[in-house]
Amino acid sequence: MRLLILSVSVLISISLFSQKEFKEGYIITQSGDSLYGLIEVNNYAVNSKYCFFKETEDSKKITYVPNDIMGYRFIDGKYYISSEIEFQGDTVKAFLE
Repeated sequence: MRLLILSVSVLISISLFSQKEFKEGYIITQSGDSLYGLIEVNNYAVNSKYCFFKETEDSKKITYVPNDIMGYRFIDGKYYISSEIEFQGDTVKAFLE
C-alpha cells in the first residue's frame, strides 16, 4: 500500500513539474501581420524547429514550423526568424535567433 501511495505521489509530482511555461509574444504571419499571444519557452534546439503558440491561456496550442510563419518573438526577449540554411549538404528552413 505504501508503495502504491509513493508511486502515485511521484507521478503527480512529475506531471506538475513537466508543465510548459508560456510567455507573452507574437508570431509574424507570411503576410507580415503580427498576431499577439503566448509562446512556449523551450531550449534552442526546439525553438529552432517549432513555435508553440496560444492566443490566450485557455486556447489550444498551435504548432508552427519555419515554413508556416516568417518568425516569432518573445516580448522583451529573443527574436527568431525563418531562414534557409545549409545543413549537412542540404538546404533546410529553421528559426534562427
